Amino acid sequence: MRSLFLVIITLLSMSYAFARDVELKGETIDLGPLTQTDFQPAHETLNLIRTADSAEKIILQYSLKTQETVCTRYETRPVWVPPYYDTVCHTVNNQQVCNQVYHPGYYDYRQVCVETAEKMISDDKKLYLDFGHIAKLEGNAREVFALEVAQRAVRSSIHDLAVQKIEGAQDYEVKEYTVLGFKRTLKFKNK
Repeated sequence: MRSLFLVIITLLSMSYAFARDVELKGETIDLGPLTQTDFQPAHETLNLIRTADSAEKIILQYSLKTQETVCTRYETRPVWVPPYYDTVCHTVNNQQVCNQVYHPGYYDYRQVCVETAEKMISDDKKLYLDFGHIAKLEGNAREVFALEVAQRAVRSSIHDLAVQKIEGAQDYEVKEYTVLGFKRTLKFKNK
């Protein structure tokens, strides 16, 4: 049991060692596209490095790809619209008179998709980091947080976030907030 625990800890620490380092300098940081192979969900770990120069509120911009089926070729084809009856009513001398009107069938020409293909489409995202409720770092002090971004499915832009402190003196509670499903915020607070 103890050896299994050590193997798990070693694997976790190795995954953080191979993560992309992101220094939190400036109020907006463009990460570009997340690591993702075509037709596979995005999954990447980012080491967020907070220093004394880091702002209290930071916006991380990134993109992930979603798979969509798109039409690559259309054709105009006749579509038979069958005959039908319609009831038409109007008022004559304060009485309502209704008649059945016959509409004969006809051919309508419509654009129809005849060939489709799978395509990866980029979806831009923003993540707001709020460090306003914790102490500002002094001097050369730094903190490192591992942010894991995992897309649930390649056909969806829904993705999960997990944050873990790797390096730093303080322990923090990290809560995720979403405003109307759009403004996704990670708020850091002292424990």
